[in-house]
Amino acid sequence: MKVTKSQLKQFIKEELEKVLEIEKFPRGEYPAVADEPKQKTDVARAAGKLEKTPQLGAMLQKIDNRVELEQFLGVLLKAVGQKLGPADVRMALMKAAKVAASSQ
Repeated sequence: MKVTKSQLKQFIKEELEKVLEIEKFPRGEYPAVADEPKQKTDVARAAGKLEKTPQLGAMLQKIDNRVELEQFLGVLLKAVGQKLGPADVRMALMKAAKVAASSQ
């Protein structure tokens, strides 16, 4: 599939708008995401395993800088991204960034 110049411009514009939307609000003042669904069964199961495995939680707490977080997210995305498309992964990361911005 060949991407046209106008499609590329539109994609860049949309992505910039998303980034600017995140940066528009000061820390801690980002509005809560109202349309967040309850955790799905698979997510709840994985979160439950994380809570029941204190060693894993302790290892995750040792991630204390951006580079380590980026590397870990790469590993995580590789594991779950096999069934998801790039657009789904991108949107999930954008929503996660909004949640992270609102919790700081």
